[in-house]
Amino acid sequence: MLNSSGKGLFARIMKMINFQGILSASISRVRFNVWSLGYMQWCLWLIGLGLGASVGRANIIYVNGSASANPPPDGLSWATAFTDVKSALSLAAAGDEVWVAAGNYTNSQTLNITSGVALYGGFLGTETNLNQRNGSANTTMLTASQYNVVTIMGGTNETRIDGVTITGSSGSGIYGRTPSLVIANNRIVGNQKSGIDCSGALIMITNNVIAGNGPRLPIDFPVTVGGGIVISGYPASILNNVIVGNSAEVGGAFIVCTALF
Repeated sequence: MLNSSGKGLFARIMKMINFQGILSASISRVRFNVWSLGYMQWCLWLIGLGLGASVGRANIIYVNGSASANPPPDGLSWATAFTDVKSALSLAAAGDEVWVAAGNYTNSQTLNITSGVALYGGFLGTETNLNQRNGSANTTMLTASQYNVVTIMGGTNETRIDGVTITGSSGSGIYGRTPSLVIANNRIVGNQKSGIDCSGALIMITNNVIAGNGPRLPIDFPVTVGGGIVISGYPASILNNVIVGNSAEVGGAFIVCTALF
């Protein structure tokens, strides 16, 4: 059963659905129009967010690169946090949250996020509530020496990446082929292919800095598109991002394609 806040959100969104016309999202002084079907999907997705907020997530798994090895890490608290992100993600199931304290986390391969998991950075390592984190003061940096830093494939649940710096990949910073994905409050910089390369019916990209992505000279890839963002196959909500200094042969800042790549 919905709590009072869930009921209020449901009522507001149902009122929004009654509006006529299109939803416009401004990106770097360019406007995309999402037609009525995409708008309906987006609103229904927001209803799902409200329902999820009313029941809460299942577990929090903690990561702190500075954590002690004694007691042995199990990820159940900051005191027993894992020291690497991969260990936490390997245990996370749909509905779980992974909280990652400030630090540089380098991975030899891509970090695979299970559909329905929320990955949050920007913690000092003492917080008990998401609202207590300070991402400006506590930088959580994820890098990968091989191809994409973060990959999300398949599934049916909402996945979230929030409050991390994603950099240094030989591929894309975030690569997603999943139906529902929120990318919020991140710095996605200095990746050699695209900053974000996603396809899914319900993609929201908001409040990120997406900068300096794409191939450097000489060209690293035979054909490059969307140095900042590549969206394939479906409309997306792209709101309040800083997209600057990205490069590609086609669509340096971003490209939206009707076909999947």
